[in-house]
Amino acid sequence: MKINLKDALQGRTTVRPETYKMMADCMDMTLRGFCAGIVQEFKDSGDKALTEKHVSLAYLRERFKEAEE
Repeated sequence: MKINLKDALQGRTTVRPETYKMMADCMDMTLRGFCAGIVQEFKDSGDKALTEKHVSLAYLRERFKEAEE
């Protein structure tokens, strides 16, 4: 995460250490929501095993929801 951010910034931009903590907290919330979406796709499917299909569906559903906003 730190490397990706630094690569996107110009030159010697200073990033305060607390910034990375905040980014990690935000990513954790995002991951929790994504996992909840995966579980919901699995429950809705009635399948016996969670697969990459459920992950893909949850991801696409989230992208479509963002596009509508």
